[in-house]
Amino acid sequence: DCRAALPLLRQRLVQRQASGADPSKADVTVLKGLIAADERLEERQHAVAIIVNAAQPASSTTLVQRWLTAATQRKERGVDDAGP
Repeated sequence: DCRAALPLLRQRLVQRQASGADPSKADVTVLKGLIAADERLEERQHAVAIIVNAAQPASSTTLVQRWLTAATQRKERGVDDAGP
């Protein structure tokens, strides 16, 4: 579950647009649409999710380690998260 405050998202969007090198057509309108369509994780999903805060960047190595640790813990607890 990736979380980011709206001001941070707007700031990053403005920076990307100002760079002139961003091929994305995303703008504030697209951001507002994404926010409107946002759905919180269900309790079952949240129980097995890894929370990532966009304001506190983590390396891919750190995220992989967190994912592997969480998977090991779920396996040890007998949690089956492969279902619907």
